[in-house]
Amino acid sequence: MATRWQVKAMNERDLLKRLDETDRFFVRRYEGYLDQVMARAEQIMSSVRHMQQIVQMPFPMAGELGRMLTQHAEDVLATGQAHASILVEDLHRRFARRKLAEWQPWFLRKLASPIVIDPERFWLEPAAAIEALSARENMLANDVEGELWTEVKRILLEHLQGASRKETVAALAALAQVNVRRAELITTTETTYAYNRGRLAGFYDAGVDYVRFSAVMDMRTSPQCRSRHGKVMRMDSPELANNIPPLHGRCRSVLSPLFSAYQPEYLTAETLDWSKVTPLPKGWKTAK
Repeated sequence: MATRWQVKAMNERDLLKRLDETDRFFVRRYEGYLDQVMARAEQIMSSVRHMQQIVQMPFPMAGELGRMLTQHAEDVLATGQAHASILVEDLHRRFARRKLAEWQPWFLRKLASPIVIDPERFWLEPAAAIEALSARENMLANDVEGELWTEVKRILLEHLQGASRKETVAALAALAQVNVRRAELITTTETTYAYNRGRLAGFYDAGVDYVRFSAVMDMRTSPQCRSRHGKVMRMDSPELANNIPPLHGRCRSVLSPLFSAYQPEYLTAETLDWSKVTPLPKGWKTAK
């Protein structure tokens, strides 16, 4: 994988290509991780003779998935930050004729003292964003590992109750395939999550005062993203935390930078009104 300074030196096309490569790399690592889990399950099948041993057996690779997910999230976060810099520089270049003069972003106008980040939006600061991502990925990993090992133990218990070795191996292989498909969904969702938070951290550093919701508008666009497309909010808006993509599984939306001094025409009563957007899927959480 590229180092952080190499990521910062990439152009926009290379950064988007890197996101795809990062996703493929993680899925390959996840497949290797599953191979190890299933190999351990087959060893247990050959050696354990009592149900209680299986029931009490701890997950053999605890923490490994959390480390993998955290590394993936940090790589994507860095890509998002680098992409944010390119987008902001492009805005400055395109609108150079409109001098910023004495204009300052909201957090400098609002505070005469050094910047104090609102605790509800602490993830805008890059170091805090990484800490929050790590906590999120470890929680996700614990859930995935718990569900995976519960299924493995169920299959092994069925083996002790009479299922043949061939049937048990086949059941473990089928479980691995289901989890590979799940990994692809997890990767897409977590990439969108980390990438957009990397962009936001980059926008914050660059003094961006507004962001604009941008959805990929096609037949696959969700009602949630379609209703938000083109909506605008301030970086200190209470709406921000609950409207950062992903808003659902396989979400493709992003938040784009907007300087009010450059493009005031985007700030209208309609684009600033978030009261009629489609609610998020039941149980879906985006904040932090």
